[in-house]
Amino acid sequence: IGPSVGFTVLTRLTDHYVFNLGAAYNFSDTLAAEIRGGYAYSRQTGLAEQAAAELLKEDPFQELKTIRDDFANLWQMEANAVAGARWAPIYGKISLMAEVPVHFQTYLALGIGGGTFYRQSLVMCLQVASRSDGTCADYYDEDKLAPILSGALGFRFFTHRGGALRVEVRSWMFPDSFRVQIDRLLAETTGVPNGTSAGNPGLMNLVFFDLGYSFQ
Repeated sequence: IGPSVGFTVLTRLTDHYVFNLGAAYNFSDTLAAEIRGGYAYSRQTGLAEQAAAELLKEDPFQELKTIRDDFANLWQMEANAVAGARWAPIYGKISLMAEVPVHFQTYLALGIGGGTFYRQSLVMCLQVASRSDGTCADYYDEDKLAPILSGALGFRFFTHRGGALRVEVRSWMFPDSFRVQIDRLLAETTGVPNGTSAGNPGLMNLVFFDLGYSFQ
């Protein structure tokens, strides 16, 4: 059992910091079942905020840019939990000093589960605060529950018989969804969301660098 913390390796429109607690049961030296769950602190990046502000500065009353599609990959992961298996085929040691070798294990992990997600549009503003400044008082937002597929490549460095430092790169994949054919003018004047769901939104993939410690 052990805690871990992580951050997104590549940040585009969203930024995440994840805090998880995991537990595993080893059936053999190479195979284990594991579960993990936690919460991710997330936010939109400066790039996303800049894109939203520049778009809002375009006056839909004067421009021929009334109809817009929203951006993909805007969902922010919150609570999450997965269960799966871990396979550790490689075990070895690194001799940093002749008297103090560092034992390590390389593993692959795969799990499935679910999570809660939050999304705030960059296109559909329901109440403009300042057109000149590109600020919106009420962007359309939504929440959802969705399945998660998670895979990881990691290393465990055994510090003593009862514990190990864990370093891994982990991917979290889940269904994306967003609205297209949004009438910005209609949304701003009525305050009512509009548009249709994208027909083939694909998957959203978050890649984290995680650092944790396991107590055995």
